[in-house]
Amino acid sequence: MKDLPVLMADTARVAGIRSALTTTAIAQVWYRQTGSGGHGAAPEGECHEVDLDVFLVLADRTVAAFTWERDGVVEGISVGYLADVPESGGSVGVRADTTGQWAPIMGRKVQNVVFAWQESDTDAPPSLFSTRIDFEGGASVAIALGEIGGNGEPRYFPDSLVVLFDESLARNYRPAWAMASAWGE
Repeated sequence: MKDLPVLMADTARVAGIRSALTTTAIAQVWYRQTGSGGHGAAPEGECHEVDLDVFLVLADRTVAAFTWERDGVVEGISVGYLADVPESGGSVGVRADTTGQWAPIMGRKVQNVVFAWQESDTDAPPSLFSTRIDFEGGASVAIALGEIGGNGEPRYFPDSLVVLFDESLARNYRPAWAMASAWGE
């Protein structure tokens, strides 16, 4: 799945992502992991590391695919839409909506989507660093570039994703080149 990172200047694409997610519910969540990354089972905890993609299966069965991408010096998250969760093809598909973090928000409608941007290089336009999804009932999830460090907290790594369920953790995760924290503020 090759797409370009979402750029802050592409206001039509940003509006389209927000429109596609807002007022719908998420029916399933899948993570696509590398076979060698040691992430073959659904993770638990307030921070999930995802090697390749996060697939949100929406109520209408459309799949919103979040992945890390690079286009020259521009590193960021791309968001695309698929008809189904793709076959793994050498990677591992992990169903994540049954975890203790996702399960309580399955079926809740998305109320708001907040974007956080970064400048991945001095010559790069601002690109998507994180997307926070707010659900009815007060729950939120942030999907950001990164990995889990040795201390169990996210750290910047543009070739994987972290899914953050804890507001404090997301607010404190802000690489130097990010224009906002993973929480979007």
